[in-house]
Amino acid sequence: ARQAMPDGGNLWIRLNHDKDTNCNHLIIRDAGSGIAEEKLRKIFDPFFTTKAGPDKSGKGGTGLGLSSCKHIIEDHQGKMRVESTVGVGTQFTIMLPVCESSSNADAA
Repeated sequence: ARQAMPDGGNLWIRLNHDKDTNCNHLIIRDAGSGIAEEKLRKIFDPFFTTKAGPDKSGKGGTGLGLSSCKHIIEDHQGKMRVESTVGVGTQFTIMLPVCESSSNADAA
């Protein structure tokens, strides 16, 4: 999100619980440049990157960050989705099921 707003801007982070699905939703939304539809379709593909060269940190992108995140989330029975409008911003939503702790399960 920060990379989409090189001159600063608004970033919202929100966590809520959906009682119907018993999932926690982590929502990260920015008011950045947005992502074009043709890039949005590939955003979770391994090695897909829009970073052609070094950024301000001196590093470029490998295209593994979002792909790895999505796999880790799915390995925990979660889901990750992205919505974006060019010129408006992007929103990532991570949905993870709530698990009982082992101490709660033992008490039942």
